[in-house]
Amino acid sequence: MARYSAEEAAAKLAAFDLYGQVVDIRRYGCGHINDTFMVTTRKPGRSEERRYILQRLSPVAFREPEK
Repeated sequence: MARYSAEEAAAKLAAFDLYGQVVDIRRYGCGHINDTFMVTTRKPGRSEERRYILQRLSPVAFREPEK
């Protein structure tokens, strides 16, 4: 199974209404099935950061995740 890179994960973030701008994205954990990333955002000129978990479900393990 192909794994996502941080760059590919970052491209998917456009679908979400996140707080501020993405300032960091990195792999989170070392799962065998899904790809998990921790995303850190910050609004320009502010010091408050927010963190999100972005997870890509494996299409091999979860063929119909919407069900």
